Amino acid sequence: MTTIEAPADHRSRVPDQERLGWALALGGGGSVGLAYISGVLSAMSDAGLDVGSADLVVGTSAGAVGAAAIRKGTRPADLLTMADAEPDPAAAAAGRGPRHFERAWTGGMDLCNRMAGSSAVVARSMLKLPLPMPPEHLDAFFPGGLFRPRGNGLQQRFGDQWPADPLWLVAVDLRSRRRVALGRRTEDRTHPLHRAVMASCAVPGLYEPERLGDRRYVDGGVNSTTSIDMALRNGSSHVLAVVPMGYQQTGRPSTAQRIFRGPAVRGVRRELRRAGERARDVLVVQPHLEDLEIYGTNFLRATDNGRVAERARSRTHDLVARPEVAEFLAALTAARPRNPGPAVRPLVQRR
Repeated sequence: MTTIEAPADHRSRVPDQERLGWALALGGGGSVGLAYISGVLSAMSDAGLDVGSADLVVGTSAGAVGAAAIRKGTRPADLLTMADAEPDPAAAAAGRGPRHFERAWTGGMDLCNRMAGSSAVVARSMLKLPLPMPPEHLDAFFPGGLFRPRGNGLQQRFGDQWPADPLWLVAVDLRSRRRVALGRRTEDRTHPLHRAVMASCAVPGLYEPERLGDRRYVDGGVNSTTSIDMALRNGSSHVLAVVPMGYQQTGRPSTAQRIFRGPAVRGVRRELRRAGERARDVLVVQPHLEDLEIYGTNFLRATDNGRVAERARSRTHDLVARPEVAEFLAALTAARPRNPGPAVRPLVQRR
């Protein structure tokens, strides 16, 4: 279930005077990914690590939900309750299980308009086609999402107020197609927290891009599922990265799993390769190949995620028993930020 994507020597290569403490980076992966994060962080807590003490928490997509919740004081084990959808009497009457989303269209014409708008968003964000940004009146006529979140759970859970400690929610600016760490700049925190979380989770084609100010944002996982590199370039002394969409490469997964998880695996490798010697300061936790059958390929499933969290917790217990991992976790506790305030320095974004 887990792998260390770094040499056994985890001593930081950042000079003491430049350290900004340690960072927690939580990757995307839908509701199944959130259950996985719950299990991993629960095991880390069992081992004595206070995950809420991270000097910087970076969240992408479902990881943004987990990151905001951790910063708001939620226990890791309680993230599992967010992975499963609230009961839906209408769905039960129709013989369906509950979902996290519901259809947004109101009729045939609206569906056609939404399909056109969603196709444009997918083409621009995921396929990188050089399409012009539509004017605002066309944007309203051709909404870029077929579904919307069911209920107002994010607003109820997170509200408008940002936590005092540094929290970065990674989204992709639809205009520039570059990642943006919402929360890094003071002006980002003028937007409601729940909407910034939604911006990081706005899967192109599924949900409409989230408009914050004069910008429209989609799921940060479009460009990087975990954004380990952002935490490293910010100067964090160590990074604990949870990558629900990755897998330990001890064999060959099914074709479907390779298709869905391949971008995350390649992305982590690319970011660690760019990090050079700083990769020694990163611990990457990701699913074991043998467990992928439990996780499946429906990453948005809204029920039966308890098995995912239980397996992740069990596997992570095995991981933290390894001496080199225990040494890494001890280094996290010893890492001290340069300043007690927000750990932020100028950052050049990459796609």
